[in-house]
Amino acid sequence: MIVFVEWPAMSSFWISLGCCVVLFLAIVTSGKWGHRLGCRVRNIHGHDLSTSTADAAILSLLGLLIAFTFSSAYARYESRRQLIVEEVNAIGTAGVTAAGSPTRRFASRDTWPVPSIHSVSI
Repeated sequence: MIVFVEWPAMSSFWISLGCCVVLFLAIVTSGKWGHRLGCRVRNIHGHDLSTSTADAAILSLLGLLIAFTFSSAYARYESRRQLIVEEVNAIGTAGVTAAGSPTRRFASRDTWPVPSIHSVSI
């Protein structure tokens, strides 16, 4: 028998906080594993496997490039979201205006008045 458990409604703050904690623990754990693996390889082969300054600079630039990519994607997402909110508000305003009364309620979708202004979707 499969039992489905309904999770309580969680706000996006708690979900984001949980993701941050999980990612932090994953980074610390992978750092520890990498350190142990490096010590093991150094003991087996007997020489130092240090990285050069050029390697560190290249990896830093790669991290910066990834950060800018995600920042740009987030900005596009937010602007699209804002446009959708504005469009929905305009559609609601047109519907209320076409109805003639802001207090009038409609029983079903079939009786909702069709506004004369057609909106452009994204």
